[in-house]
Amino acid sequence: MGEPIKFAVMGQQYVISGNIEPVYIAELADFVDQNMKKLYEKSAGISSERLAVLTAMNIADELFTLRKQIEDSKKLAGKKIDSMIADLAQDVEIENNI
Repeated sequence: MGEPIKFAVMGQQYVISGNIEPVYIAELADFVDQNMKKLYEKSAGISSERLAVLTAMNIADELFTLRKQIEDSKKLAGKKIDSMIADLAQDVEIENNI
């Protein structure tokens, strides 16, 4: 296990340990903190537990949306590659018949 890494989210201090780069933890904490603050501004007075769950749902939605976009891009790229291979195969066949 690595050294304990301290970080803060919404003014609360946390400590995590593991084989993770402190800079990466700082980036994650900043991302979560910014998302929580944005949501808190829209919903002042919300409990910290509810704020955490709603923030997690927003981040999960962003993750799922990006995963779907990646999967859709892979499928589209696969179709384009298949089409290019078919075109090349047809060109080769034409040239062999000449």
